[in-house]
Amino acid sequence: MPALLLYLLKANVALVLFYLAYHFVLRRLTFYNLNRAFLLFGIMFSVLYPLVDLSGWFSQHQELAVVNTYVAAIPAFTVAPAAPEQATAFDYWLLPVYLFWLGAAVILVRLVMQFTSLYKIHTSSEPALYRGIGYRQVKSISHAFSFWQSIYLNPEQHKQQELDAILSHELVHVKGWHTLDVLFTEFSALFYWFNPGGWLMKKAIKENLEFIADQNVLTAGVDRKDYQYLLLKVTGISEPQIANQFNLSPLKTRIAMMNKLPSTKAHLLKFLAVIPVAAVLLLTFNGIAKPKAGDAVEISQYTKVGPDIYIKKEPTFTNACWTAPHTLTITPIAGDVDEYQLDNEQDIAKAYKKYGLYLPDNELYDKVMASIPGAAQEKRPQVVDEYKEFYARNPQVRKLFWTTANQIIVRLEKTEEIYNLEDKASRAAAEKKYGKLPSSPPPAEVVTQEEFDARSQKVIQETKQKIFIPEEIEYYKDRNNLPVEYTNFLKRNPTVKKVGWTMNEQKDEQIVLFLKSGGTELYELNDAKSMAKAKSKYGELPGLLPPPPPVMIKKN
Repeated sequence: MPALLLYLLKANVALVLFYLAYHFVLRRLTFYNLNRAFLLFGIMFSVLYPLVDLSGWFSQHQELAVVNTYVAAIPAFTVAPAAPEQATAFDYWLLPVYLFWLGAAVILVRLVMQFTSLYKIHTSSEPALYRGIGYRQVKSISHAFSFWQSIYLNPEQHKQQELDAILSHELVHVKGWHTLDVLFTEFSALFYWFNPGGWLMKKAIKENLEFIADQNVLTAGVDRKDYQYLLLKVTGISEPQIANQFNLSPLKTRIAMMNKLPSTKAHLLKFLAVIPVAAVLLLTFNGIAKPKAGDAVEISQYTKVGPDIYIKKEPTFTNACWTAPHTLTITPIAGDVDEYQLDNEQDIAKAYKKYGLYLPDNELYDKVMASIPGAAQEKRPQVVDEYKEFYARNPQVRKLFWTTANQIIVRLEKTEEIYNLEDKASRAAAEKKYGKLPSSPPPAEVVTQEEFDARSQKVIQETKQKIFIPEEIEYYKDRNNLPVEYTNFLKRNPTVKKVGWTMNEQKDEQIVLFLKSGGTELYELNDAKSMAKAKSKYGELPGLLPPPPPVMIKKN
């Protein structure tokens, strides 16, 4: 689920709960100013609490498993059927996101129209004074209202004795800065337009502001019955909704609250209702976006395949990560975590038997190559020539690599294309676009024992530093081996020199941006607020790169 939808879900549940607490516990109390504070707090809490993460605080008293990881965990990759010339499938979660922004745009247009209407009224008004109270005289309106620090009134519509009560009422709105409350609810509706709780909170806030104004007018000495008859008289079409209106309905409720006896101090205890509401929200929904330790990850969401692992279509594990050089850790859906040494034939055999995957051992690599038609060991020189011809024929291709025996990825400058060679239509589309494809994966890189040991030492050193920087690894120094999303990110952000990944002491994954200015910026990958800040500044961040493919050691 996209982070935006998750945020809106949590925020809107909070709005509904706060409204229910107000409607059933506080609405009939005459502590109108406290009700005003409660309602505003409810909206602000709903906006902010989804961004608060208390999981770190709760986990301080829990025993954490200690694992010295090389880099952040790499998701278990699986093979999905690929459409020709299509790198990724459409994400249907985007449909509700688009619908949300469409609704927000409609509400924004509606709000702009209200401001425009108010502006026209203001420009057609003239300043006037009545018994020391300033107001804007407007002949085109039927009912009085206030906005910001101005009162708009057509004195010709009212008797002189009525003007005192009307101006006193609107003056309460002006002095109390009630327009701020109204604007707050109107702008909130941009994000909560689809939620009845948002509209009910908006209605409750406006209604409560009228209760405050009515209470102040009656306290000032205006006759109760005359004032109520005046309200009945001016009932009619409302002025712009962003204004505080003298005749705001429902009048029946307003008159009932005017005649209600003042609430006793004992009723103040009801405001403690905010505590259980806030507690339920924080404890129930906090960390909802983060999978708990041990929870199974939905494998089918991953379609990328690492060049160093060959996985069957339905793996029985949830996660694979590198915890040390030559050591792969597998987290099964059920059972204990397994570790496999890539230079141990028995470990490789166990991994294949249990999970149906091939690990990048040199001997195993040869077996995989031999299992592919046309890729026998004696044909290796032909394979190299095929790749040279392919790249010469297709200069736009940065890299062609195999993810399984029957699936390839063509890496271009700005995108990647996946082709399933078992699918006739997919293979035909690839050959139509690029010509004859190489018959099998290229042979592994051959290095001397000294070169291999030097690389291993470098990896061990980086493990101690607990940071993974692609450009500092021999394989990724060749730009063509870098994924498109990584190179596109650097192009989009010329101030960023390179990207790294690491973990903090709590094993939370982090991304490090090394700037060309010499500075660094660190963002928490599992923290919504941190990621939102990073994305607003740099756009979509690149995903963690898989480890390099295996190499063959040249024996003396």
